[in-house]
Amino acid sequence: MALYARLLAGDGLPDIPTPRHPTTGTLAWLVEQYERSAEFWQLDQATKCVRRGILAACLAEPINPQSAKLFGQVEASKITGKAIRVLRDRKADKPNSGNNRVKALRRVFTFAVEHEHVEKNPARDVPYLRINSDGFHSWSVDEVERYEARHQIRHARAPGARDLAIHWPAA
Repeated sequence: MALYARLLAGDGLPDIPTPRHPTTGTLAWLVEQYERSAEFWQLDQATKCVRRGILAACLAEPINPQSAKLFGQVEASKITGKAIRVLRDRKADKPNSGNNRVKALRRVFTFAVEHEHVEKNPARDVPYLRINSDGFHSWSVDEVERYEARHQIRHARAPGARDLAIHWPAA
């Protein structure tokens, strides 16, 4: 309660850094412009949240392991396909994550070309990483039964509706 009273009085508040605006023309600036655009705001809320996270991670990456310079500090017009591949390949162990980086950066640079911030989209011709997958595993009847035993299944039913039983075929 003492801390609460101090906070109400304005004492003991943490220092809140003033927001720094990226330098005009940098990749961070371009991402900021994109995130303020109608194109971005028309996206589904979940897509916006995911895309912001992907782009923020890209901006915070050093241009190479020995450099203190971050991708966000690079002039957007100097970003090349090679730079996009570097960002993609840093997620080679998680190819979907690498591909999501390419997809997000394609959208940013498509916006940038349309609004004449840059002349070309360097992400346009960067291929996606190949995904080696056999697809999703189909559950066996035993796995479904174990899941249902562990997690109580609740079904919402409209008033007057009949229960529908699901009958699993014998394996």
